[in-house]
Amino acid sequence: MPYGLGQLTSLQTLPLFVVSKDPIGSSKHCGGLAELNKLNDLRGRIYIINLELVKDAILETKAANLKEKQHLSNLTLSWNSWFDDVINTGDDENLLDGLQPPQNLKWLFVQSYRGVRFSNWLSSLTNLIELKMYGCRKCQHLPPLYQLPSLRKISLSKMCSLEYISDLDITNEVSASSLTTFFPSLESLTLQKCPNLKGWWKRDIVDNRDATIMTSTSSSSWSHQYHQHMSQPSFPRLSCLTIIDCSKLTSMPLFPYLEEELDLRGVSWKALQQTMAMKMNTAGASSLTSSIPPLSKLRRLYLWFMLDKESLPEEWLQNLTSLEKLSINRCSVSLSQILRHLTSLKELSIEDCEEVDLFSDAFLQSVTTLQKLSIVRCPSLMTLPEWIGNLTSLQNLEIKDCPNLTSLPEGMRRLTSLLSLRIYKCPHLEQRCQKEIGEDWTKIAHVPKYSNKFQT
Repeated sequence: MPYGLGQLTSLQTLPLFVVSKDPIGSSKHCGGLAELNKLNDLRGRIYIINLELVKDAILETKAANLKEKQHLSNLTLSWNSWFDDVINTGDDENLLDGLQPPQNLKWLFVQSYRGVRFSNWLSSLTNLIELKMYGCRKCQHLPPLYQLPSLRKISLSKMCSLEYISDLDITNEVSASSLTTFFPSLESLTLQKCPNLKGWWKRDIVDNRDATIMTSTSSSSWSHQYHQHMSQPSFPRLSCLTIIDCSKLTSMPLFPYLEEELDLRGVSWKALQQTMAMKMNTAGASSLTSSIPPLSKLRRLYLWFMLDKESLPEEWLQNLTSLEKLSINRCSVSLSQILRHLTSLKELSIEDCEEVDLFSDAFLQSVTTLQKLSIVRCPSLMTLPEWIGNLTSLQNLEIKDCPNLTSLPEGMRRLTSLLSLRIYKCPHLEQRCQKEIGEDWTKIAHVPKYSNKFQT
C-alpha cells in the first residue's frame, strides 16, 4: 500500500489492503500495516491479504490497531495458501491474536490461516452475524462459539486438521449455555471438506460402549439410546444444514427444525441418528420439538455419495411429508421405500444410481404432485413404465446418459402438462425421437420444448 496512506485520517472506505513483500522502511513508496493505525473512521468492509508476508507479527499488528475501528462491520483476513508450510505456526497465531477486530464486527472471513489454535477474541464478537473459515488446514479446534448470540451463519471449509468444533466437553458447554440459549440465532451451517471432523465436542455424553451401540441402524438401539441424548443441545432456528466430505463425522447437536435444506454428501447416516432418534420417545420429544417430528418441515433434501451401504431406515422417511425436492446421487437406496412417504414432492433427481431399478414398482405414479423429473447416468434403466402418464403435474423431464433406454411408452401422450423434454446421450432414444421421422416422435410431439442431439 502507498506510504503515507495512514495520514488520511478522515478516510472512511478502504475495501482492500495489500501487505507488501518488502520489509518496512526498505522503500519510500510502500507502507505496512502501521498505515492503518489512525484510520479509525474506516467503515464497511476491509479485505487484508498477503498476511504471510508480515515479518514482525506482534509489532505490526499492534500498530494496525484494528480493535479501535468501531465502524468496521466486515473483515476478511487472508494468507496466501501457496506458502502454507513456510512459516512457524506460532508466528501466525501471534499475528491473528494481534489482529483482533472491534467487538461490534458483523462479518468475519478467515482464509488459509496456518495456526493450530484460533484466537480467543473470536468468542468476544457478540454482534457477529456470519463466520466463514476456508483452508485453515492446521487449525484443530475453535474457541466456544455458543457465546455468540447473534451468529446466523457458520461455514467451515477445507479444515483438514479440525477434529472437534468445540474444545469443551459437551457437559461443560451445555451447563455454560443452556438448551434455550444454545446458538439462538443460527440459521445456516456448512461443514465442507473436513476429513478428520468427528463431532461438535471432544467428549460427547455417551461413553465408548454407548457410542458403539449408536453405530447400529436398528430402531431398538436408537430408542434405547434416546434418553441419553435428551440433554444434547439443539439448534432452535437452524434452517439449512450442509455437510460435505466429512467422512468421520458421527455426532452433531440436534437439528429437528430444519425447514429449507439438508444437504449430505460423502458422510455417514450416523450424523443423523441422534436427531432422528428424538421421535422414539413421544413424551420426551414433545418438550423439544413441540410435537413436530424431526425434519417434518424440511423442503429440500440432497443425498450424494452416502458412505453407508444400507438404505435409509423406514421410520426416518415417514417424517418427510413436506419435502418438495429430492436429489439422489450414487446412493444405494430403494426409491419405492422413499417415495411412498413424499406426498408433497415436486422435483426428483436420480443420478449415478447403477444398482437401482428406478421403476421396479409403481410407487412413483402415486406422486401426482411431481413437476420435475431428472434421470442421469442410470445404466440399468431399460424402459419407462406405461404409468408414467399418470404424472399429470409433470412439467419438465430430463433423461441423460441412459444408454440402455431404447423407447418411450405410450403413456407419454398423457403428459399434457409437460413443457420441456430433454434427452441426451441416450443413442437409441435420440434416434427414435427425431422430429417427424422418429418412431416415438408422435408420443412427444405435443411437448412445446424438446431437445436432443439431433433436434435442439
